[in-house]
Amino acid sequence: GLNFSLLESLYQELVIIFPKVIGGIVFILLSYLLLKLILFITKYVLKLSKIENLEKALNNSDALKNSSIEIDPTKIIIQFVRLFMILLIIVIGSDIFGLSVVSNQIGRIIDYLPQFFSAVLILAGGFYLANYIKSIIRGLLKSIDLNGATIISNIIFYVILIFTIITSLNQAGVNTDLITNNLSLILGSI
Repeated sequence: GLNFSLLESLYQELVIIFPKVIGGIVFILLSYLLLKLILFITKYVLKLSKIENLEKALNNSDALKNSSIEIDPTKIIIQFVRLFMILLIIVIGSDIFGLSVVSNQIGRIIDYLPQFFSAVLILAGGFYLANYIKSIIRGLLKSIDLNGATIISNIIFYVILIFTIITSLNQAGVNTDLITNNLSLILGSI
């Protein structure tokens, strides 16, 4: 007779792998539906929070009014949630399917995301604060009829912005000792 041991071993492998493939497809479909549901809920909550007022305030600031840069906090938050959920789904999927190395590395990225997001928030908040202080100082100096009000307010804006950038880089985990030391020397010489 014919030797069917190769076909039989192939069939046995197929019987073992087939449920995993079906499980993987079901997992991907459920993950996709869960992602869409969470993004829908996030968009709805953001609409209720009236975050478009923040967008208007940011984009009408002096620094962004004349530029082509447009900040949309809704899109930023939605993209952050999407990225976080995709990474979380990858971690869960790799744990389910026994890929612990992938799960550990993606887990490290997920652990870093809140630190990164807070650095972005510090940068955005500092930019907004610097712009607000700049407009207050410019108005104050113009009201007492001081020449150079725009220059002084711009200098203060950039000083606050530089400190904000250093703080946000520090929050993001970037070593800013060199920058801080050089700024200390520059400010000390003034």
